[in-house]
Amino acid sequence: MQRHLVTSVFVFNPENQKFLMIKHKKVGKWLQPGGHLEKGEKPHEAGIREVFEETGINVRIMNQLAISEYISEKTHVHVDFSYLAYPLENQKETVNHGETDGLSWFSLKEILSDGFDTFEDVRFLCKKIQSEFSS
Repeated sequence: MQRHLVTSVFVFNPENQKFLMIKHKKVGKWLQPGGHLEKGEKPHEAGIREVFEETGINVRIMNQLAISEYISEKTHVHVDFSYLAYPLENQKETVNHGETDGLSWFSLKEILSDGFDTFEDVRFLCKKIQSEFSS
C-alpha cells in the first residue's frame, strides 16, 4: 500500500485549557487540524501551515507527540506526525469552509464525553496533553 506523509496538530490554549478542533469534512468528526505534507516540507512546517489554512490561527509547535500509521480510504496508509502547539496571542479563528465544516474550542471534559464525535486516539492524546500540562 502506498504511504502518504501527513501531520496533525493538537492546538492547546494553556490559559483556558481548551483544544481547537475542526469538524472534518470527509470524516464528519471533530479532529485536530492537519493534512498532507507538500513537497520539500518538514512535518512541523506542514503542521503550522495546515493549522493556519484550516483555522486562521498561527501557532508555535511545542513538541512532537507521536508518529502513527493508519489506513485511509482503504487505498493508502497515512503516516501521521502529531504535534502539540500553542496559539500565538490575540488571534481570531476563521472557518475555512473549503477545508472544514466548522471549528470550535473544547475542554477535555467535552472531548471525553460520550456525545463528542471523535476517535479514541484523539481523546487519548488530549488526555495526555492535559495531564502533562497539569503536572
